[in-house]
Amino acid sequence: EEQDRPQRASDLDGIADMAAFLKIGGAFSIEDAVPDEAEAAAYEPEIIEYDSLEEFLAQEDMAIAIPPKDLFPMTFTSERVCVIEAGLDVHIDFMNEDSYFMMHQTDNRGYESYSSATSYMGESRNERSFVNSQGLNYVMFDTVDEAGEIQSVHAVISVNGRDLALSFSGFEENEIEQVLSGLDLSVYYQE
Repeated sequence: EEQDRPQRASDLDGIADMAAFLKIGGAFSIEDAVPDEAEAAAYEPEIIEYDSLEEFLAQEDMAIAIPPKDLFPMTFTSERVCVIEAGLDVHIDFMNEDSYFMMHQTDNRGYESYSSATSYMGESRNERSFVNSQGLNYVMFDTVDEAGEIQSVHAVISVNGRDLALSFSGFEENEIEQVLSGLDLSVYYQE
């Protein structure tokens, strides 16, 4: 497990760099000066990492919709939860040798108007809608490799100021729909 620590720290470098970039101005036009490294390095976001969902739930008190593990058709051998800036961003990863589930929650309630975007590796195809058991609509799409093989399926939704992006690999479509239907999004309306 100790061997994983340096790798996990390096995984967070990209998140820290993006958070620093967004904090000092985010998007800019060609005419604007690109922020220099000294400005970007001046801001270091608070990042807390947990090695299990249980540890995260015991330590944190925030509204977040997490699918119960019994909704998944497999057992995961690795879990990781990363909380950035006291919950403004939360990343949850469940993995095993053949599959993974990743969830990213962004809390945008502090902004009157905002836009959000997420990028994924590969080409996206097969955009579709899925209405869950609560009547809320996910936008779903697949990412494919150069050969056209599906690499992962993504579902995104915005609920009461929070954006959720869920990624599935190694799941059948009906298994993904089972997780999405079982994910209780009412936690975002109870505050």
